[in-house]
Amino acid sequence: MTTRHLFLIQTLILLLINPAGAQTRKPGLFRSNDFATNVYFQSWNVDGDRTSQLSVPVTYILPLSRKLNLDITTGAAFAQRTTAANRLDGPIDTRVRTSLLLLKEKLLLSAYLTFPTGKSKLGGDQNEVASALADDALGFRVPNYGHGLHLNLAVVYAQKISRGLVLGPGAAFLQKGEFEPFEDTALDYSPGHEIALTMGVDIGGSKFKMTGDVSYIIYQADKANDVEIFRSGNKLLLQAQWILNARVFGLTLYLRNRSKGKNERGRLFGDLEGETRNSNGNQLDVGSISSFAVGRKTTVQGFLSAKIYARNQFGDRGALIVSVGSGLKQRISRRLALEISARFSQGRLKTQDSLTNVTGIEVGGGFRIRLR
Repeated sequence: MTTRHLFLIQTLILLLINPAGAQTRKPGLFRSNDFATNVYFQSWNVDGDRTSQLSVPVTYILPLSRKLNLDITTGAAFAQRTTAANRLDGPIDTRVRTSLLLLKEKLLLSAYLTFPTGKSKLGGDQNEVASALADDALGFRVPNYGHGLHLNLAVVYAQKISRGLVLGPGAAFLQKGEFEPFEDTALDYSPGHEIALTMGVDIGGSKFKMTGDVSYIIYQADKANDVEIFRSGNKLLLQAQWILNARVFGLTLYLRNRSKGKNERGRLFGDLEGETRNSNGNQLDVGSISSFAVGRKTTVQGFLSAKIYARNQFGDRGALIVSVGSGLKQRISRRLALEISARFSQGRLKTQDSLTNVTGIEVGGGFRIRLR
């Protein structure tokens, strides 16, 4: 149980400070030499303005020993928006991560480099496509294609307190490299570094358990041509899961709540000034994942989720979106497994003066090959 919770906490802190990575891979402990790839098609209609993306993430997993692991994730994505003349296509950034278990598998050290293989310089009206992809409420799997060179360092410790109770603190530091965001403008953009602190708890056994995490993310200021122009408000995230594992049936219920403080923006002479009102509304995600085993090699899944995003203090960026879907996992052989899924979403985006209808679909599939 201790090792399992180490990687639950690591998954949380790595994805908290690197949400783009969350869309393309699932960090964790891999002890087999695997190759995995998927193809996802997502399309959202926002009051007649449709944004679509086809993403193809690829992951290679290489266990160097029982306690040392290396994995590489890259891929490509292709997006368009009906109101934009230019598409946004190409490779995404490449991430190389290594993980090391120490102290009888109670301590996990993790590091990864993100190499700028993806497109970061946007031309024409590609920024309009990028803006739609980055909308949290729509949940595109690749919200951005490329940034600068990133270095992430994380440490997690998990301690069994008593039978059925594990506590685990964790911390991560993300150093972000400089990049140029526009093709036709000479601008060197340096995103602020990030620090994530988290505490997790795991209660229960193999058939039923509850997990909870509280995390706090601290953001440094972004710079443009060495001038501070923006600092995101710090983020508090609360997450809870209730997990049931029966012989042929499984059910996971989850809840995630994200809240952020006021942002700071640059003034005329380069100083940062806090917002008079908070432009970051509270974001609540709730949902369930059910699974039913049909024989020894087939598992049917069901998905149900809701995004409940409050308007910010300016009355904007609220959302209420409900999604339903199903999936199928099929083990073809000892070395090959296939997975397909489909989701349909419908809801509204909320501003102070209007409600905008949105509908979305996602279909995906992929395979995993155990190489040895």
